[in-house]
Amino acid sequence: VALTHITPSKHSGLWGAEASKFDIRAHATEKYQDEYKFTTFSNGVHKCPGQQLALVMLQLVVALLLEEYEVLLPDNIPGLSFERATLAQREGPVQVNVTKKTKK
Repeated sequence: VALTHITPSKHSGLWGAEASKFDIRAHATEKYQDEYKFTTFSNGVHKCPGQQLALVMLQLVVALLLEEYEVLLPDNIPGLSFERATLAQREGPVQVNVTKKTKK
């Protein structure tokens, strides 16, 4: 049995009509209060014990990277592929341009 983690994240019954579009504000709502709507770290007796640490570390790493680097996405990003059961992937590589910011 496999559970795809992307499916609940795109469920219009949970997230509204715009569920397939990324909206950072959607993650700051009470919708995540139900721990079974966010399954990346699993739940129940098999729940990842490092979930809270991972989430805090992820925020820290992203903040540090955005402080030091400028990240530019290409104009044409390949679509999503659902070939693998548990992970949505891009249909091809995404060439991201990362440059170190100059100190003022």
